[in-house]
Amino acid sequence: MTRNISLLILIVVLAVGTNLFFSCSKIDTDNTFPTIKLLKPLNNDTLFIYMDTDTILPIFSATLSDDEGLSSYTFRIRHLRDSIKDVPGDTTAYFYKNYQVSSIFGKKDTTITHPFQIDSIVSVTDTNKNINRRHIWQGVYQLDASVMDTYGNITTLDSINVVIVKTKYKK
Repeated sequence: MTRNISLLILIVVLAVGTNLFFSCSKIDTDNTFPTIKLLKPLNNDTLFIYMDTDTILPIFSATLSDDEGLSSYTFRIRHLRDSIKDVPGDTTAYFYKNYQVSSIFGKKDTTITHPFQIDSIVSVTDTNKNINRRHIWQGVYQLDASVMDTYGNITTLDSINVVIVKTKYKK
């Protein structure tokens, strides 16, 4: 009788173990990378920073899509290092700002649109670890954009150049 119970327990353990092993062996994969298409600004566009509102126009706009679902996006604007003026010490310091304003998690297709927000005064750290506050620089900036899907696949756009010009807001 003990032998029959042991045999029954062994059969149940093997059946349950085999079932669990094969039911968990399926791994979901997504080899399709998300897509991102930049709508605004385009390469070499001029962006105007309105010093009284700390807003740059035109707005950033892009379409994002993925066959399974989107997770997040980021775009970054940064000043090109070799064109920074009036920065004491190392001129490789640069201004940058990352953006992700709206939630896109789980969406398959979406268009994101919002204005750039850049402070008119930025802090720059030189090679001696001194922090200097400077007005935003006019000149050439790079814009990078990327999008990630829910499986962790990331698509990054090639950087584009935009020119920032300071001005006052005109109604």
